[in-house]
Order: sequence, then C-alpha cells, then structure tokens
Amino acid sequence: FPVTIGFAFWEPFLRSLGLNRIESLDFSDHENAGLLHDLNLPVPRDWHGAWDLVVDSGTCEHIWNFPQAVKNAADLARPGGWIFFTTPCEGLAGHGFYQLSPEFFYRTFSAERGFAKTEVWINRPYGSRRLYQVVDSQAACARNPSPGGPSMIFCLTQKGEKSVETVPLPIQSDYIVYRDWE
Repeated sequence: FPVTIGFAFWEPFLRSLGLNRIESLDFSDHENAGLLHDLNLPVPRDWHGAWDLVVDSGTCEHIWNFPQAVKNAADLARPGGWIFFTTPCEGLAGHGFYQLSPEFFYRTFSAERGFAKTEVWINRPYGSRRLYQVVDSQAACARNPSPGGPSMIFCLTQKGEKSVETVPLPIQSDYIVYRDWE
C-alpha cells in the first residue's frame, strides 16, 4: 500500500517535506538503517525523546513483544512530538503477528496515558486511497463496525508532557466503567 505515493521508502518522502534529520531503525543493516536495535527490547535511554516524528509504517505488527515495540515508539518521540502508525486492521491473515483495531490505538494513546491528541483512520478496501476517520468507541458509547474486508489502519498521535511509564496499562473502553465499581 503506497502511503508515500511515488516513493519506495519513507526517507525520500520525508526529505521532500523539508525534514533534514532522518534516521531509520531496524533489526539489521539489510536496508542500511542507521540505528540497529531489536524492538522486542527497550530502546536505549539516550534515544528517548530524541525525535519530533516517529513513523512506524508496518513494523510493530512483526515484533513478537508488540507492547514493548509500541512503547519504544512512544519513548522515541519527544514530548509534543508526533507518532504515526500504519498497520493491517483486518483481512490480511499471514501478515505479521498482529492485526489491530481502532480501540487499541484510542486506549493506548489516550489522554489518561499522556497523549495530547489521537486520530485513527481506516482505508477500505485495502489498497484504495479512501480513508475513513474512525470515532473513539468510548466517546461514541458504541463499538466501531468491522471494515468488512482487508483494510489498513492509520493512527496519528501527539505525545503529551506526561510520561507513559507512570500511568496504568490501557483497559478496553467496554470495561472502563466496571473498573470504577471495584
């Protein structure tokens, strides 16, 4: 799915937007990444908060320790910085370890967990250029319908000033009301 129309990789696309400090992170140097790291493990502390924009264009779903990989993306972004994810949502069995729902992104990147703004879109059908914004199911008090076929999900979130490490793990919105009853 060509998110960056006319570009095979993100680096040339980001340079075309005027960004000048671009680093690629990968498990191996197979594609000439400048930063080498296994995302199953926490990223080095000196990398925390070093980037204004972190782009995951289909990496985290291939990492077995998925929560750590997502936390790494959040750790890499500076407070006030942005994180962009694109990953399979549904109907792409055999691609990576995980397929995600909007609920994952809205709960993981919520204001309670230190994120200033989160928006989620789905493209349907897979490969089309049409994006549909998805409403947070907690705010809508209803679950989002299934895309009904192969689709990709896109999430753009802004990291706030609050550390993600100091807040509780996400709870699916269906069950948040029950937490307060205990």
